[in-house]
Amino acid sequence: MVFNCLAPRIANLLRLAVEHVGEFAFTLLGAILIGLTALDVFMCIVARVPFRLFPYIPLYTLMQNMVMRPIRIAALVGELIFVSSRRDNYIPEQQRWRLS
Repeated sequence: MVFNCLAPRIANLLRLAVEHVGEFAFTLLGAILIGLTALDVFMCIVARVPFRLFPYIPLYTLMQNMVMRPIRIAALVGELIFVSSRRDNYIPEQQRWRLS
């Protein structure tokens, strides 16, 4: 039931993206993804990763660029703005203030 109402919304969103951004943007993003995957394949060859793990390289590339990068950026911005490491109990308080 939920999927029936989501399909028109997704189609409308894609139509709006093509109208405002252009079709070349999707081609460019696809080319970038293929280039990053090729670099990951090269790094796996250099690092002598077993060939049985090679089918996971595209998933690894997507995970690193679409999930982990925004999380990493959010963590860095959060640390810069809120300085949350000063309230962390991992290092004793007297040592925390000496390190900064």
